[in-house]
Amino acid sequence: MANITEIDTSGRNGWGYTEEEVLLRQNLRAFVEKEVAPRWEEGRNFDTEEAFFREMHKKLGDMDILRIFAPVESGGLAQRLTNVGIILEELARGSAALSMHVMVNILESAWMGLVSKAAYEKWAPGIISGDIILAGCGTAPEGMANYPEQASLGRLDEKANEWVLDGQRAFSSGGQFCDVLLISGITDEGDSAMWFVEVEKTPGLTITHNPEMAVESTYGTVDFKNVRVPKEFGGLSPMVRKRKPQEFVGFKTFAVMCDWMNIGTTEAVFEKTVEYMKNRTSYFKPLASKGLIQYKLTTMKAKLVACRAMATLATQLIEHGDPAGMLVGDLSKAYVNDTCRMITDECIQMHGNLGINPKSGIIHHHLETIGFSIGAGTSDMHYDAAAALMGLPEAEFVAM
Repeated sequence: MANITEIDTSGRNGWGYTEEEVLLRQNLRAFVEKEVAPRWEEGRNFDTEEAFFREMHKKLGDMDILRIFAPVESGGLAQRLTNVGIILEELARGSAALSMHVMVNILESAWMGLVSKAAYEKWAPGIISGDIILAGCGTAPEGMANYPEQASLGRLDEKANEWVLDGQRAFSSGGQFCDVLLISGITDEGDSAMWFVEVEKTPGLTITHNPEMAVESTYGTVDFKNVRVPKEFGGLSPMVRKRKPQEFVGFKTFAVMCDWMNIGTTEAVFEKTVEYMKNRTSYFKPLASKGLIQYKLTTMKAKLVACRAMATLATQLIEHGDPAGMLVGDLSKAYVNDTCRMITDECIQMHGNLGINPKSGIIHHHLETIGFSIGAGTSDMHYDAAAALMGLPEAEFVAM
């Protein structure tokens, strides 16, 4: 009889995956186990991260992973959003930072095409081939990711035919070694916008690594001082108008993709815990033979299956343009946030002191689940948004 870790529900067509998507998961799983997981610490070390990410970025480009979501006319494969979720989940099992990096390069390069045709035509081919690294920055000290509260970042200089950027933004996707930077912010008119710049050729741009921002080394800040961006390399985005949040499925997509990454890193720590419980003994019997431990492990497995079911449903509703994707996306993000943090916290307890040893990777995975639970909106923010979408009395829509 197969044991609990050998039942790979992720490869069953009961999830609605195509045969190609099952194969995609299998190939990514093999790549992560061989290439990524043994080197996860390199992606967290300031001295080794750039070499690690550039190598992995190029390998994923050569595997056609980065072109999975791009349109065919741009050299992409035009696969559905579910494929992106599968990729992010598998990569997060080995390196959450690499998974975040890949999400930015897959999804934000697509958003580039919605805002600036000129930027897309110039940089997208290199991004999806793995030759150019894209990073994004959008959170700000004044309003974090709540764009309506942010100070204005950009204004349009009509005479010069340029956007002018002044202010500061934070990044979480390797900004200190990127080639192209996507900048999100608010214009002086109170509308959300995006701008795209080539880092080495843009005066007034200062990128600073900030190891105190989060658990990964790819975080930092970007300062803008009279940064000039050609008008065609920027444009309004649909998140905010006159400082009023708008329903924007793109941000909901980002939130649900955080679910997939959260699930991946939680699966990694859960599987390590199962193996540890099978090998660690008490009175000459494996801890996994004890009824209480079995109950805890099976309960965790049930919750992980539920997390994937919600993330899969939300993703498929969004990719089909179903309005219910907005509500299910909020519910999924909130549920996965809370559940993954609970599972990884329990796994730390089951490992004892080994669970808080950084070299074991257990506490690291737990911190990643906290990071994914904050990124793209916390649980309470998404429950607030869900309440408004459910039409509950006096519930107000928030941009989540």
